[in-house]
Amino acid sequence: MKIGFFIGNGTSHNLVPFLQTLNIAATVAFKGKSNYIITNMTAEQVHHLVVNETKKLTYDIVVFPGGSGNAMADDVGKDGLEQIKNFVSLGGGYIGTCGGAFVAIQHALLYGPGPSGHGPPTQEPYDRGHGLVNVSFTQQGIDALGLSNSYSPGQNVTIMYWQGPIVKNKDFPENILRWGIFESEIHNNYPNKTTGEMIHTPGITATKYGKGRVVLNSPHPEIDPQIPEIYQGELSWVLNN
Repeated sequence: MKIGFFIGNGTSHNLVPFLQTLNIAATVAFKGKSNYIITNMTAEQVHHLVVNETKKLTYDIVVFPGGSGNAMADDVGKDGLEQIKNFVSLGGGYIGTCGGAFVAIQHALLYGPGPSGHGPPTQEPYDRGHGLVNVSFTQQGIDALGLSNSYSPGQNVTIMYWQGPIVKNKDFPENILRWGIFESEIHNNYPNKTTGEMIHTPGITATKYGKGRVVLNSPHPEIDPQIPEIYQGELSWVLNN
């Protein structure tokens, strides 16, 4: 089981917590099923996610972590973004968190082109800031991620948020699965802004794309409090295990 973890221009400076959490999650997700290896993946390697002659995939799953979605998209370039789409459509799994979710939504367009051709519109100004937020899981999310022993539908789960994408529920296409819903708010003191735009918007979403699968996290389950069981479920789901 090959997992490519993107490290390049635009990724967060400290990715150790993410790699730690991902290793814990993969150890449980693939126990008794498959050995796995997580390797750093550069922008150049993104250009070769699919071997053109054979349509063979060089990874089973790619993970794009937090950071700047714009900078990561610039780093992989237009060809890299096309490779991401080809990779997923041919059966690869994509997990994106925060900036990695922006890459999928606004640049690779894994959630569709949206009304403007730049994906479903994210809210402007973003609810910039960071801190702990409450997220509740839907029954669909609990079932898909195998979280029935941990959470109940509607139960608040505390997860770190750090400037991830905020998309209104109505702006997601119908085929997007809503698994985690923001139940509390983070926002900075924008002029004349007294309320935020997060509450009741989807924070953890997923979709099937061609033969592959995509899961996007707006918050950070890998930052304290680390919740590896969320990534465990996501790793299994994108592989249809």
